[in-house]
Amino acid sequence: MSNPPRVLSPLALSGLAALLVGLGLGRFAYTALVPGLIGEGWIAAGEAGPLAAANFAGYLVGALGAAPLARRFGAATTLRLTMAATAAALVAGAVPWGLVWLALARFAAGIGGAVLMVVAPTAVLRFAEPARRGAIAGIVFTGIGLGIALSGTLVPILARSGVAATWIALAVAASILALATRNRWPDVPLSPPAPHEKGLPKGFLLFALAYCTDAAGFVPHTVYWVDFVARELGRGLPAGGLQWTIFGLGAALGPIVVGRAADRFGFRAALSGALLVKGLAVALPLLSVGFPALALSSLVVGALTPGAAMLASGRAGEIAGVGRHAGAWALATAAFAATQALAALAFSRLLAATGSYLALYAGGAILLVLGAGLVLIGARPTPRA
Repeated sequence: MSNPPRVLSPLALSGLAALLVGLGLGRFAYTALVPGLIGEGWIAAGEAGPLAAANFAGYLVGALGAAPLARRFGAATTLRLTMAATAAALVAGAVPWGLVWLALARFAAGIGGAVLMVVAPTAVLRFAEPARRGAIAGIVFTGIGLGIALSGTLVPILARSGVAATWIALAVAASILALATRNRWPDVPLSPPAPHEKGLPKGFLLFALAYCTDAAGFVPHTVYWVDFVARELGRGLPAGGLQWTIFGLGAALGPIVVGRAADRFGFRAALSGALLVKGLAVALPLLSVGFPALALSSLVVGALTPGAAMLASGRAGEIAGVGRHAGAWALATAAFAATQALAALAFSRLLAATGSYLALYAGGAILLVLGAGLVLIGARPTPRA
């Protein structure tokens, strides 16, 4: 379906805003807050992983419920309400009522992030020309990276005023974006698949397994990276915040770059290459913990965190076709979320057993390289619909 840029661009920017709220602020800003939460006594060092697992569990619930919600209420209403609810979950994080309360707040933010992740890209891509889907998806998924970049820059500064003030600032930013985009969404319902289209598309299971290796492979970076630099390496919170800022800058640029690669080479080839490069970047701390190696690891893993998700969304569309994209992407997102929840717990136990963050990065790298191979041997894409 062809649409003039004046129609598509505002919609793509609304998609960017949705992922900025749901993933950039609602999810990944937590990583930059971990040292502050530990330093102010809100959580113990060993509780960072279980809190992340609560967020991942909420992400799983949201992924499973996203498509039914959008079919029932329409994409526009679902997106408006979910952006507002995610802002409310960030406000809840500012209330110091203990670990269980904070886990519930992270769980709620996870639900919001998943619903926005499933519904916003599929709503936008319905209006994209086939030859431009990579570029348009790149704009939408840049929202994740912008949120990470902002959190890496601002959270360490805001943390000087306390963790509670930081949560409130994130909530205010999310609320502004929710209000700015509330009238931008087309009220297009997501239709269920036709009876003859039910069941999993050919090649979906292998693709989903590969996407799950990505889910687990970068958990050490998104949960422990700032703390690794700040406390494990003894370089302080400003140094950790700088690495997260570099991570965020990479994340802001990555979707645009890999989106153009997808338009040129196809989502399958681009996704396989991205997972391989991402695995090598996760392994860099095993070779060196000097600033250049850490910065390169931050930049590349950052770029390929939303970048790989964008490529996976496009690959789901290649496998399932535009009409079944929402359902296939929701299932892949649910599998991704379940894997991340389990991986967060597994990596926290590995950290407790070994006392070394490096063991986490070795494990993550192996999983990502495996995922690259799984994508490569998967079915070739069907012609674009």
